[in-house]
Amino acid sequence: MFVVAKQDGQLVESDIVYRLGPPLALQDTSWIKPGKVAWDWWNANNLFGVDFVAGVNTKTYEHMIDFAAANGLEYVILDEGWSNPRDLGEIKPEVDVPALIAYGKSKAWD
Repeated sequence: MFVVAKQDGQLVESDIVYRLGPPLALQDTSWIKPGKVAWDWWNANNLFGVDFVAGVNTKTYEHMIDFAAANGLEYVILDEGWSNPRDLGEIKPEVDVPALIAYGKSKAWD
């Protein structure tokens, strides 16, 4: 599929993907809440002046969760690097995903 437009801004205005996509399969969408996000990809986990080794690890993501909570960002994305790229079910030991979920919930953004 291609979308062609005379002006770049018209590409954003196109609803062709919506029109050609399948109907929404979710019955209950009440859990979906829009919000602002901290994304590790933007800074490549380059943190300075912290008392831990920055990178794709639990401490770095806890730091990002603290930053998000302090600055009114509702979400933190764990984009990539937390798992084996060939098997997403194989989580890297440096990233404790269940602990990060609990840590994030403890911040209780509302």
